[in-house]
Amino acid sequence: MLTTKSPFAIIQEPLAQFEEAWIGVLTSDIPLVDDMSAHLAMMRGKRFRPAMVYLCGFDALQADPQKRRRLDTCALVVEMIHTATLIHDDIIDHALLRRGVEAVNARWNRKAAVLMGDYLFARSFVMLVRETLPEVVDIMAEVTYALSQGELLQEHYVWSTDIPESEYFRLIEMKTAALIGAACEVGSTVAGDGREERAVMREIGRKLGLIYQVTDDILDIEGSVESLGKAVYADFCQGRATLPLIRA
Repeated sequence: MLTTKSPFAIIQEPLAQFEEAWIGVLTSDIPLVDDMSAHLAMMRGKRFRPAMVYLCGFDALQADPQKRRRLDTCALVVEMIHTATLIHDDIIDHALLRRGVEAVNARWNRKAAVLMGDYLFARSFVMLVRETLPEVVDIMAEVTYALSQGELLQEHYVWSTDIPESEYFRLIEMKTAALIGAACEVGSTVAGDGREERAVMREIGRKLGLIYQVTDDILDIEGSVESLGKAVYADFCQGRATLPLIRA
């Protein structure tokens, strides 16, 4: 099926519609939320996680309108949860930049940023419940739990000089790989795949997530503010030993 040079070529249409829906789903009747939402819309990332939802749920794109709508909802939810974690990460790191623009905590303040992250978490689960997707709710609840555990494990090892490599991989499993794995699994779930197929999709996403995070950790040392859109040496300055430092 994926005969083009880029696997993302076959999902250009749903990704384009995702961008329109993303702006709409963030709007609110609360002025501060609207202001921060407009700012978040400027932080256009790679949309890697929504893309994985669409790729792994590709059959649902060509199915009945209800399945397509549910797949769109899952793509939005995955990106909302990811964005909420980025907002909270920037608060913890006192970051000034995210994707080339001011981080939410820098543009407003830490308290407003915490509340916005919480708002995105809450909004995402409301959307899932309204779509009557209990299996997806279970998957996303588990991954949100894993994300919080990953943050706490990272805090446990902050400024530690003896973090085992196995613990580093356990940490990035919870902080990054779990969400990408969940993105793949929910796409497969909405498409109607069986348990074995869903497990395979989740494992593919998990391994992609590990590769993704190791690469990001290397770029934190070898990259630049211009290419990354965020500060470099952030992990080192925050006392976090990533794989390059552990290997060194």
